[in-house]
Amino acid sequence: MRKAIILGIDRQTIFKTLLFGTTPVIANLWPNSTWNDTTETAYPYDPTQAQSLLDAAGYKPGADGIRHGMCNGVDTKLSFNFETTTKQLREDVGNRQSRVC
Repeated sequence: MRKAIILGIDRQTIFKTLLFGTTPVIANLWPNSTWNDTTETAYPYDPTQAQSLLDAAGYKPGADGIRHGMCNGVDTKLSFNFETTTKQLREDVGNRQSRVC
């Protein structure tokens, strides 16, 4: 699931257009820390592969277009929570990604 989500977000475009290329696309969850391995390569934006991974995990689009799958025996909508500060740039990034997915 995590890989599908990361493949479905166009992080390179976010960094290039909204952050003006001032930071690289990170390959892990801990940038600028001792855990950041700069030899790793970030996953590319690949919505087709992301959809395939979600399909394989049993999360298929319903009639409403929202993916559903079974989680511990319960039909569950696939979603993730995006929280940020109220800085305009962060809100713009969040709004843009909401329209893509």
